[in-house]
Amino acid sequence: MLKPMKKIATSALSEALRQSAGAFQNDQSLLHATAVLLKSGEAWAAYETFISTPHPSVDKAGHKMKVEQQAKKLFDTFRTEFEKAKIHLRDRYNEVEKLISTELGVQLAKDNLLSAVEIRQGIKAMEKNDRLARIKNAIDRNDLTITGAIFSAPAFLSGLTDGMASQLYKQAALKNCGELVQLKNVILQTNELLDSQFSRIKSGVQDVTGRSVSRLAEKADQAVENLQKAIA
Repeated sequence: MLKPMKKIATSALSEALRQSAGAFQNDQSLLHATAVLLKSGEAWAAYETFISTPHPSVDKAGHKMKVEQQAKKLFDTFRTEFEKAKIHLRDRYNEVEKLISTELGVQLAKDNLLSAVEIRQGIKAMEKNDRLARIKNAIDRNDLTITGAIFSAPAFLSGLTDGMASQLYKQAALKNCGELVQLKNVILQTNELLDSQFSRIKSGVQDVTGRSVSRLAEKADQAVENLQKAIA
């Protein structure tokens, strides 16, 4: 079982993700998510210290109860915090998708429907090789009238398969909206990191409140026994 990441690991990963976002490193969704990651790392370290440091006035059973109470509190708190961060990331991802489509002329085509229809008909009437060459040339020149017309309607209206249209869209986005595409990738990576950390916390809590506490209790009993033998 992978243990929850602590402050050093979450801090390093958070910084790396933000740096890879380039101009968007201070994007609010990323700041929100990385703050939750950092807090989770700090909280888990504090929880482990709490587990291994029972109060002298509390017996073994009492400490186990307190460990389980704090485990539930930690889990419930971070389930809520992680869900909020993931929703923020999801909403931002959708916003970036819309920004990219706008940057590629989709909204322009919707505002000029007749022109877009004519462009698609003209593209579709070309031979396959000429069609692809025309579209790639439009992508290279960032010709929004052509890219917008193609990407704002079903692929077959421009003589393309869905797979080919998807690939051309990715090419256009990478060439003309590279920073936004990178932000999308970082958002996905951050979301995966949140999932991983929460999964580790969930497993860690289950392990601690089950087998781990029992092992701690056994170690405590053995320590008492060893001490009694030593002073007998």
